[in-house]
Amino acid sequence: MDDERRAAKEGHVRGHTGSTLTEVQAIVSFTTVCYALWKGVVKHYPGLAKPSLAGYIFELGILFLAFVLAVTTEWLWEMLVGMAVTAAVLALLPARATRKKEAAVEKPAGQRLYIPFLTASRALLQMTTVVSILAVDFHAFPRRHAKTETFGASMMDAGIGMFLYIAGISAARPSITSGGGRGSYWTYLRRSLKSSGLIFFIGLIRVISTKSVNYQEHVEEYGVHWNFYVTLGLIPLFFALLGASSSGTYLTAVATILVIAYQTLLERTTLQSYILHAPRTDLLSMNREGVFSLIGSFAVFLYAAAFGLRMKSRFQQQGVASLHGTFVYQLIGTVVFYAVTLFFTEERHVAISRRMVNLPYVTWIVALTTSQLMGVLLADLVFGTHHTPNTLKAINRNPFTFFLVGNLLTGAINLSLDTLSYGPTAARAIVSAYVMVVTGIIIVLDRLRITIK
Repeated sequence: MDDERRAAKEGHVRGHTGSTLTEVQAIVSFTTVCYALWKGVVKHYPGLAKPSLAGYIFELGILFLAFVLAVTTEWLWEMLVGMAVTAAVLALLPARATRKKEAAVEKPAGQRLYIPFLTASRALLQMTTVVSILAVDFHAFPRRHAKTETFGASMMDAGIGMFLYIAGISAARPSITSGGGRGSYWTYLRRSLKSSGLIFFIGLIRVISTKSVNYQEHVEEYGVHWNFYVTLGLIPLFFALLGASSSGTYLTAVATILVIAYQTLLERTTLQSYILHAPRTDLLSMNREGVFSLIGSFAVFLYAAAFGLRMKSRFQQQGVASLHGTFVYQLIGTVVFYAVTLFFTEERHVAISRRMVNLPYVTWIVALTTSQLMGVLLADLVFGTHHTPNTLKAINRNPFTFFLVGNLLTGAINLSLDTLSYGPTAARAIVSAYVMVVTGIIIVLDRLRITIK
């Protein structure tokens, strides 16, 4: 990539101050409304739930392409209201077919505990991430949705934290210390080391490749050499070293102490000034954003693991009967963490910072992700848990592969095309085609029953 084009692309993603908490919440709610609408249509036309060409096209349209349209136009609120009303009407109308017996909790041979609303939430978040990482490089993507420079809240700021939160839920395994003994823990630790090693390797490849092809970089995001893959590799490893406790209360306490101590250091020492303004003279200062944001990121992960432990334990013990209790728990969590966020941002005037992953960012992410989980679970409570979109199940089978393929294809498109020269219609067409290719690859892997760990 030539220097002039690189500079233009880097300038395109710098200096942004974000959107509002309300709009980001609306975008997250939009994904849950799309899911509810899919379930509403399938309630009346159950044939669309089958893994067929028509079914996949319907899922791509209502879950993926609708989101592309929502974040590359100014029609978000109109689409949100219209789809929510339609889903509500479909919920009230009597179904054409007799429902199958509920199966909220399944344990397929050789697979983890299957919880429908968690499967859907995880895949929906993957979808929003993969769409956004390319869409942000076009003018059609509103700048307020792009990552903020230092302070503020945006859709892409939220995506990073929500990704970590969902990863934390997935990492929570009640059986690690519950009756598994010492051997069970060391098995988990070895697996964590192996997984982290692979992610670190990918992070290293990303650093080398971006610098070798003069690819655009936003140094203030993580630092000179750091990237999200490094964070993603370190945090599960820290969690394993912590002991992967089976106590949600313990993990919540550790997360709370950690994030309060970190926020205190930011406010009462020169740490915040160092992170934001220090010259990049050595390895630490070059990567200071990535290094210190690990503290808040780990707190997000721990809060998620605590929630995951409680939720999975309930499902193992109560099955479908735990759904209503889980919904109430999510509602309380959303309210409490939003209240803490507003206290810090409105009363104490501590701005949210994804760059530092400070306390209000941590609590905002917990509230936002819990609200998405709650919205998907509400759709399951209204329409039943017997159908989950096949595309979402395919993504859930190979989530990291989906994310990696999206990143690789995003890089290829940016190197091949001058994305800033395309108008809104062309941008939506390119992003839509990209989405269909990435999801198509994942669907093929799923149909061939291939799982890449």
